[in-house]
Amino acid sequence: TPVIDSHLKIYLEIEKPYMISVPEYKQPEKIYSISGIEGTAVYRLEINEEGTITGSEQIMSAGLGLDDIAGDIIKQIKVNPAFLAGKAYSSTVDVKIKFRADRIP
Repeated sequence: TPVIDSHLKIYLEIEKPYMISVPEYKQPEKIYSISGIEGTAVYRLEINEEGTITGSEQIMSAGLGLDDIAGDIIKQIKVNPAFLAGKAYSSTVDVKIKFRADRIP
């Protein structure tokens, strides 16, 4: 019987003008990827004129314990404020965090 190794990959999706640093996070427990657990969490972030995240709301759950990992990632995101005609404005942005098991034969 072949041994199948598996890794849970995490993908972040955010509108490009906003994110200025990619958060560091530890890989989720191997049990998630071996059992094929996958999901997408979506958060809506409120950003003020200085680029500080002033609020976040989870609008879609990844389920099965992945929301805790997604919440930790959201806490580490650094963003720029929205600009229009050279002036900074407060804004909201949705962030998708996808968890996908990549199986390696």
